[in-house]
Amino acid sequence: MQPKYFLALVGLAVLSSVEACGQMFEQFAGNQAIENVVRQSTMPRLRNIQRPSMPITSSMTYSPNQQSLKLAESSYLDRLRKHDAQAADVLSQQMRAHDFGRVFSGIVGPFGLRRGDAVDSVTAYSLLGWMIATGSTDPTREQVRAMRERIAAGLAANPNFADPSTRAALGEELVISFVTLHAGWQSARREGKVQQYSDGVAAMFKKQTGNDLRQLVLTDRGLEKRG
Repeated sequence: MQPKYFLALVGLAVLSSVEACGQMFEQFAGNQAIENVVRQSTMPRLRNIQRPSMPITSSMTYSPNQQSLKLAESSYLDRLRKHDAQAADVLSQQMRAHDFGRVFSGIVGPFGLRRGDAVDSVTAYSLLGWMIATGSTDPTREQVRAMRERIAAGLAANPNFADPSTRAALGEELVISFVTLHAGWQSARREGKVQQYSDGVAAMFKKQTGNDLRQLVLTDRGLEKRG
């Protein structure tokens, strides 16, 4: 998830500034259904964080294709356009020029995650947010796997995800959110605004989940309260 994986794949400058990224990233919160998943399944309230007692086997896979990605892109752009038409046009151009699904797969693949699994998409997005907010380095595959198990437990408890189309909607929207968030991180690095971007991401996740990412540490049991 560090820059080397992203920059080796494609010279993608989705966003021209940290401020523009913030506007695009805010559109994730405009999707109430997905925001609820992040709040309820990704990182429960600190006092409720527990490791699953056994590995989760429920499948949260879906068949990723251009149609599912285009549907998610259209929804994302429609929400963004209501607030900033210019930013939506910039992002739309990048979506036409680059395959966000391929970029996502290239970044998360080395960590054992893949596109086509809603649990993997939520895991990748959550861990990237935590890394940016805390300035942490890459997690180990064991840490990623532990985090994935926790998220799988949350999604498996939601009967809505028995429908593959619901899993696809969640997974593909988070593919876009992940790539946009990651690209903004790179823009912040180039502009010398990493701290500003980090603060914004921390505030966004606190709004979405009720958790302060900076009070969490990543262990071989997943994210846990610091100290």
